[in-house]
Amino acid sequence: MRTYSPDLIHSVGLFGHGGSGKTTLTEALLLTAKAISRAGRVEDGNTVSDYDPDEQRRRMSINLSVAPVEWEGNKINLIDVPGYADLAAEISAAVRVIDGAIIVIDAAGGVEVGTELAWELTKAAGIPRIIFINKLDRENANFFRCVEQAQQLLDSAVIPMQLPIGAEREFKGIVSLRRQRAWLVSDKHDGSFIEADIPADMVGIEQEWRERLIDKIAATNDDLIEKYLEGGADALTPEELQRGLRAGIANGTIVPVFCGSALQVAGMAQLLNGILDSIPSAARKPVSARDLLSGKDVELKPAASEPLSALVFKTLVDPYGKISYIRVF
Repeated sequence: MRTYSPDLIHSVGLFGHGGSGKTTLTEALLLTAKAISRAGRVEDGNTVSDYDPDEQRRRMSINLSVAPVEWEGNKINLIDVPGYADLAAEISAAVRVIDGAIIVIDAAGGVEVGTELAWELTKAAGIPRIIFINKLDRENANFFRCVEQAQQLLDSAVIPMQLPIGAEREFKGIVSLRRQRAWLVSDKHDGSFIEADIPADMVGIEQEWRERLIDKIAATNDDLIEKYLEGGADALTPEELQRGLRAGIANGTIVPVFCGSALQVAGMAQLLNGILDSIPSAARKPVSARDLLSGKDVELKPAASEPLSALVFKTLVDPYGKISYIRVF
């Protein structure tokens, strides 16, 4: 088994209202990263995340589950978190061990009770967040309505990084506001895509939303905003935009929105890249721990040279014994 240094490890929780598609999203990400050869379905009871017989029978997640993938040389620990308020203990357990959160929103349902619960818990913990608007191929899906709801009900820091091409049955792909390119959905439904120019009928709206995005990124730094005001968006280099984006996500002034369809495995490679670009690695966050010898609280760097610090965040009991999940910092 490969050993990863802390700067190459990202532990990410998938949160959202029950039924928003977190488990299906986990399957789609696993498939895209080639961790599995075939995506399971919640309806068939054969997903990686819903391993418990009760979950398979009820067609819903009851336990949080961990599914690691490798992407671009990094290890991403995906933590699929139940979405119903009755299972708040599972949500709280996940919040304690993640480096960042993906808030999943159903494109037809919009911001719901479970969305707001996940938002408040992750916000209170100071966790960097991104939003994924899922099910864009579903009837009544409306990306821009979801963005507006998120800005009004969650935080004005919410800003799209991507725009969908079409909606419902006409959903065809996504446009990247940063890269100014389009990714068209492959009919293989295996995570592959076709890169293309932005459709002509979307150039205007793409420019409008790109300007809003760059406004927010530039506002994260005095030097960036000065350069932006003097020379416009083209004056900022990709590296400067990336630094500003990461700084904004880390301090909560930017919450980027990604989009796609987990069922179609559409937008998954872009979301995985977004995790690496947006979510801090395990090496970037100091660890508060209790010294077992002195009983005092200490702050440690997440490095191999530091004393061991770990947290048991979940224990399962089955007929064969106990299994404990441990986050090593």
